[in-house]
Amino acid sequence: MEPLAKNEATITRTGLPRNAILDRAEAVAESHLPLAWKFFPFAVFVFLGIGLFSTWKYATQVFSLSATSLPVLVALFISAILSVCIMLLLIAFVRSYLYVLQTSKALYFQNQMFSLIIEGENDGIWDWDMATNKIYFSPRWNDMFGFRKTGMSDDPNEWLALIHPEDITSFQQAMQIHFEKRNAIFHSEHRVRTVSGDYKWVLDRGHAVWDGDGKVLRMAGSTTDISNIKEVEEVLHGKTEELEQANDIVKQEKVKTEALLASIGDGMIAMNQDGKILVMNPQAGKMLGREVSSAIGRFFTEVVPLEESEKEETLPLGERPAIQTLVQGIRVTKVSYLYRFDGTKFPASVTSAPVFLDERMIGAIVVFRDITHEKEVDKSKTEFVSLASHQLRTPLSAIRWYSEMLNSGKLGPLNEQQQSYLKEIYDSNRNMIELVNSLLNVSRIDLGTFAIEPEPTDFKAIAESVLRELFVKIQENEMNVTSEYDPELPKVNADPKLVRIIFQNLLSNAVKYTKKGGHVSLNITKDEKDLHIKVSDDGVGIPADVQAKIFTKLFRADNARIVESEGTGLGLYILKAIVERGGGKIWFESVENKGTTFFVNMPLSGMISVSGAKDLA
Repeated sequence: MEPLAKNEATITRTGLPRNAILDRAEAVAESHLPLAWKFFPFAVFVFLGIGLFSTWKYATQVFSLSATSLPVLVALFISAILSVCIMLLLIAFVRSYLYVLQTSKALYFQNQMFSLIIEGENDGIWDWDMATNKIYFSPRWNDMFGFRKTGMSDDPNEWLALIHPEDITSFQQAMQIHFEKRNAIFHSEHRVRTVSGDYKWVLDRGHAVWDGDGKVLRMAGSTTDISNIKEVEEVLHGKTEELEQANDIVKQEKVKTEALLASIGDGMIAMNQDGKILVMNPQAGKMLGREVSSAIGRFFTEVVPLEESEKEETLPLGERPAIQTLVQGIRVTKVSYLYRFDGTKFPASVTSAPVFLDERMIGAIVVFRDITHEKEVDKSKTEFVSLASHQLRTPLSAIRWYSEMLNSGKLGPLNEQQQSYLKEIYDSNRNMIELVNSLLNVSRIDLGTFAIEPEPTDFKAIAESVLRELFVKIQENEMNVTSEYDPELPKVNADPKLVRIIFQNLLSNAVKYTKKGGHVSLNITKDEKDLHIKVSDDGVGIPADVQAKIFTKLFRADNARIVESEGTGLGLYILKAIVERGGGKIWFESVENKGTTFFVNMPLSGMISVSGAKDLA
């Protein structure tokens, strides 16, 4: 039988299913069998029939024998035996025919499947025959490197010549290692030159066949184009280097940050938006009496469970600076008492600020500083001021008494110039006494030694009394002062001396800083819980950039200094302390050059009695 020839119309890369290939294989196998093989069984049957018929005819006609005579029967018997032999031969032939047909189909199927593998595979296939020293390259291999038209030479040396000079050594070493059976599979990544002169990165893999003496007979393998993979690897390598550099920078910055945090004398705690601690510097751990590592990942309220106000009253959770920042997203600064792990506490200046990323709050940073020393120094200063003020009151009182005595004329008449000098002495003495009283009040407030002695107090009567005290000043400046009171104002349980100080500060400031011909109004109303005091003027107002400092000690705005040079800057500090100590609230609204309105809310339930060593002057 002639070998199967490859037909151009047969399957190459059509992707036909297995059944289609088998059908095609059967048809091709049958077409390649000789025509005589197909008609041989029919010829045997025909010749067998003709032979039997001729034998019978010859015996009955030529020899004139009866069809049932012995010679005829013997002849027929012999013919039958011959027929059986011929039938056995026929059966053997049919079996041979079917075997040849099946074998032809299998050979064709395997040939076509191998063609599909080679031609349909994305990898190029090569086969190196060591006996002839020739190498076969598949069509796909030729396509990969541009040899579609000419075909790659079967000379292995030309194949090696295509490999990049920088890669040829590693390629040969990999092949030698495989030939020596030190590697089960030949494996090499290298660059191969295409027809256009460019280089492609490829992966060659193969396997050799050895004879009994260990000599390489043949080696076959595949070539995979990995240029895209290498490009990605180069990009990734570049990115990896960039990431490593960035990581080094981050590590350096981390070391700097840790060193900076460790060197800061203040405690610092950074937390996420849920209040869990992310970073805590060593100073914070030292101040709170905790190990830094034990605090990381815990809620801030667990690490600092309690916090007290400056008055040493427990702060509600919603009033703690850190919680206010997390809830409201605002910066909060407050003096409070923080508790250590062992239950002791210390005064601290606490500042809590939000951290934003793309306008979204992602956490907060709390910075706190132990102000125990400052508190002690401040207390010492307050005690000194209190002592000095007490010592100054005695000579100042003596000066006032002698001035009043001289002014009364009991020690003899005074001329006009003497009276003028005496008035200056008296006014300066009065100002000094007011300053000393203010300093004493501040010291008593800071030391917490002033008393609150509540009793049923008529706020309207005290307000009217203060307005009468200011009547001369009001008349001199031709001011329009109006007052309005709720007709059902009750008497409130409050300290009348402190209530008088409240009205004196509010009304005297309104009159003092309102220009000639200006307007001042006083309103006192109530609701179910509070008494509301409102004092408004159309005076110089308070500049927006200094409004946050208006209740601090010894502060006066620049525009106020121009209008009234005299003043201590202590009045509003004392006013705020009294109101808050009495359970009330105070705030203001102001526009520069348009006026100011102060609001005071005092609880109708009254002030809480506080025992103290001194009353405010």
